[in-house]
Amino acid sequence: MTSDKPNRPMLEIRNEMDEFCDMVMSADEETLETDAFQGRLQAWRESLEWEARNKIDSMSAVIRNLEGQAHLRSVEAKRMADLSRSDSNKAARLKQFMKESMDHLGMRKCETDRFRVSVCNNGGQLPIEYTNTVPVEYQTITEVRETNAELVRHKLEGGETLPFAHIKPRGTHIRIK
Repeated sequence: MTSDKPNRPMLEIRNEMDEFCDMVMSADEETLETDAFQGRLQAWRESLEWEARNKIDSMSAVIRNLEGQAHLRSVEAKRMADLSRSDSNKAARLKQFMKESMDHLGMRKCETDRFRVSVCNNGGQLPIEYTNTVPVEYQTITEVRETNAELVRHKLEGGETLPFAHIKPRGTHIRIK
């Protein structure tokens, strides 16, 4: 019943494993105990396990490569973000230095062969500087509510039933070594 096609999709192998289980479950007691049936089952199971093991090995290699590539890209993205932040900071410092220099020289505008530079007023609302404690009537109260997860966990683990929460079973994951 196994296919001679190499590199079958994992889904096809899983479906064949389901067929294998269905065949075993549907066989009567007498058929299950015959040597011919047992030999056929053993060969089929070994073939499926071998295919599944090879497919899992190949999939693990692909997963490892993708994880490695993702890590390298993450490291490279961080490096590029750091360079971008550094370049932006340098440009901001140079602009501030140029503005201060133009202010010091009394220059509001400067034209060069490539650029026209102007010291301009900022737009938007005028900034407010607070020089003293702000009276209560000029303040607002913002309330932030957060769930106390430690308290909820403590109550649930202590056997209490809470109508808004329950402990879920621990999940599973793949570990590739």
